[in-house]
Amino acid sequence: MKLIVLLALLSISFFAKAQLEQSWIAVDSRQVSTDFISPLDGTIFDFNATELWIRNTFSDSTIKHNYRLKNNRVILNDSTSMLIKHLSRDSLLLEFDEWMLSVFYPLKKLSTVPEISSASLLDNTWTFDFGDDQENWNFTEIMWEMFPTDVSKIAVMREGDTEKWNVTVFKKMVLLTLTMAQFEIFIYQVVNIENDTIRLTPINKWIKDDVTLFKSPGLPKDDLIKIKENLSTRTWRTTEIIKGRSSSSEEIIELMGDVIDSTDLVNYRTTGSYFSDTLLISEKQFYDRLISYQFEYKGNYCILLDADNYSCGVWELLNDGRTIKLDEGTTEEDYIDIISLTKDQLILSNSNQFSIETGSSDYNVIYYTIKLE
Repeated sequence: MKLIVLLALLSISFFAKAQLEQSWIAVDSRQVSTDFISPLDGTIFDFNATELWIRNTFSDSTIKHNYRLKNNRVILNDSTSMLIKHLSRDSLLLEFDEWMLSVFYPLKKLSTVPEISSASLLDNTWTFDFGDDQENWNFTEIMWEMFPTDVSKIAVMREGDTEKWNVTVFKKMVLLTLTMAQFEIFIYQVVNIENDTIRLTPINKWIKDDVTLFKSPGLPKDDLIKIKENLSTRTWRTTEIIKGRSSSSEEIIELMGDVIDSTDLVNYRTTGSYFSDTLLISEKQFYDRLISYQFEYKGNYCILLDADNYSCGVWELLNDGRTIKLDEGTTEEDYIDIISLTKDQLILSNSNQFSIETGSSDYNVIYYTIKLE
């Protein structure tokens, strides 16, 4: 009888080890006693026969540990172990020292590695197509300085937040990792690349279907030169505000009715800035059409307020010929969409912060389309 029990335990251990020996990635990690989200999310655990390789998708280094499996514990050394709370073909739940639980999903190794690099995502606008929704993103090579140990870079989700991103190649797997609201991590495995289309499989299971990433079509170099020449011929002065959609508290009142009270409006009035900028263009100055643009062919620009320089820097025209990037392109307002351009008329779409009144530190964000001549 003892022999039968021993053989049963050995077979369970062997079966568990066989299931464990693959590449897993953490998709949700939380402290047992709180809802605190752990930075372990996005970490790959690659189990081999006796070695565990660990790599975070926002890191460029891999750590190796020897491990052994004893009953339902993964033991790295005498002081570090992980309890296997659940193990199946499609999920792994590990508990770390009784204080944190992490959910892991398996990564699929492909026969060929899709050829993608971080550089291939730059200088273009990309559209995430979720089937029933679309998001436009611009990727930069500017390092994310908030977490100096990361190799993550800054991405801008248009009409959204500034986010982190990185492309990770691990064995025969290519992963694109993005954040939402800067902390929630979304992990996609690159499945196929064809022309200007990238097919992604979401690792996070709350996204059910594959996602397609489209690159805005690029223009020939000669066409880009002509657009730059046209933009640099004059000072473009605002003549008409075609559309102005504000994130003002008045709009929220209209949407929410009596649900919001005056205290909520005070909290909503500013849009989360960590500092007060009293030098912003005011809403009245914007609606009085006092903004003008100068784009020099060699790459300098100035935004003018009532004919005086307000903000100057460098600009470039992205490969699609429809997007102007200002400076390093690290915020949403750094991207200006060209709706229409002729010899004598320019229509732009953008968003910016405008102070509620001149000199005020309270501001609203206005999404606008303007005509300039």
